Amino acid sequence: MRVPRGTTLRKRRDEETQVHGAIILENLENYPIFALNTMKGMGPSGMKASFDWLGTAPLRLRGLYACKQPWYVGMMLALVKPFMPKKLRERTHLYGNDTARMLREAGLAPEHVPPEYGGTLQGFDPAWFLRDKL
Repeated sequence: MRVPRGTTLRKRRDEETQVHGAIILENLENYPIFALNTMKGMGPSGMKASFDWLGTAPLRLRGLYACKQPWYVGMMLALVKPFMPKKLRERTHLYGNDTARMLREAGLAPEHVPPEYGGTLQGFDPAWFLRDKL
């Protein structure tokens, strides 16, 4: 990647993310069933408000892809999806154990993704962003 004069590599990557958007990958393998209990008291307006922040956040979300989810996560998503903004609904996908399909549809190569998401990348530090901030 060619970096324009006077621009740091980090700033250039931030600008590219703003233009092209971000992809969120989630591995829900050990997602607790008790998360359903926290939804009991939440009404439709509370659910809608919890997703509205994405519309105001300075993040262009290309997709939210989840794999290895337990059976009840699909049920939870079915309950919540009607309260999600249309774009977020269309960009949220569950793949179960089919991580190869998830990576293909997200436009990611296995060598760029850690093994827990179906990739082959070794030594990935999930706190890489915080390292520069501390």
